[in-house]
Amino acid sequence: MKECCNHDNKDKICFRKKDKKTFKLPRKFSIEKCKNPKGFTMRSSCAPYRDCHKKQSGGKNSSKHSSKKRFLYNPNNPKKSFDVYIDKNPEDTIHIKYTTLQDVKNTIQKLERFYKNDKYTHKRIWQVAMIMKVRLKVLKDKKSQQYNLSYRYFKHLGKRSKIKNKDKKKEKNMRKKLTFKI
Repeated sequence: MKECCNHDNKDKICFRKKDKKTFKLPRKFSIEKCKNPKGFTMRSSCAPYRDCHKKQSGGKNSSKHSSKKRFLYNPNNPKKSFDVYIDKNPEDTIHIKYTTLQDVKNTIQKLERFYKNDKYTHKRIWQVAMIMKVRLKVLKDKKSQQYNLSYRYFKHLGKRSKIKNKDKKKEKNMRKKLTFKI
C-alpha cells in the first residue's frame, strides 16, 4: 500500500498522508485533473489527492487565503493602516442620510459644500460617497431612485479624480469648477 500522491497504475489501495485514511484505486479523476476540483462528484473522487498539490518544502501552501490582499492594511506598521468604516476621530464625522430622495440630495449638497469650502479633501468626500453608495446598493430594490442618484454622484467624483495637473492649485481649481447637477 502506497501513499496516494505517489501511487502507480498497478496499485489497488492507497492511503492519504495527512490522516492515513485508505482509498480504493483507480479513481474517476487523475491527480492532474484534481488540482482544481469542481462539483461534489469530483471533490469526492479527488479526496485522496487533497494535500498532494500543496508545497512540501515548509513554505506557504497554495491556498487563496494566504495570498489575499488586505484593503488599506499595512502589516509592517498597523498605525499606518486605514479603515474607512472605523472612525478614528469621532469629532470629524460626516453624517449622511439616505432614507428619502431628498435626504440623499441634501447629503450630496453638503458633501459638495464641504469640498468647495476646503473643509474636507476630495479623497475624504469620495470615501463618504462610496460608503453611501455601498449602503444604498444593499437597498437597491426598495430605494432605486436614491441608489441611482448616489451612483451618479460616485461616478462624478471618479471623473473629478481623473483631473490631474502638475500645479496643485490649478488642479484644485479645475476640480472645483466641475460641479454635480442633481
